[in-house]
Amino acid sequence: GGAHLRGGVAVAVAAAGRTLCAVTAGFRGVADPRPILPATPMPLLELSAVMPVLLLHALVGAGRLSLDTRVGDVWPAFCCHGKGALTVSDALERRVEARLDLPMAWLQKPESVSDLRRRWAAVAGAKL
Repeated sequence: GGAHLRGGVAVAVAAAGRTLCAVTAGFRGVADPRPILPATPMPLLELSAVMPVLLLHALVGAGRLSLDTRVGDVWPAFCCHGKGALTVSDALERRVEARLDLPMAWLQKPESVSDLRRRWAAVAGAKL
């Protein structure tokens, strides 16, 4: 059995809009012993969140921006729909994303999340 497993993983490789390989292993969690399957929703973006945070802190450390810099000062398209006062600090402390009117990333297909132009447009146009 797999009673000793406490979590699961899903890994997919996509190129040119096609899924080339999808592999899953483990269980949904301690309270949910169902196996992870290719159709099981997984938090896509959590694994890559550390890099943007490190890069923003590097820019702050280099004096290129501050934690009080308004996001709209470096990304003017972001200012619409009441987001003009939000700062880099707000973004780093994740006070922004939960308030944006966006579909949850883990419910989206990897192709749509990895399309950078689509993601930029969605975040910039989202209502607060």
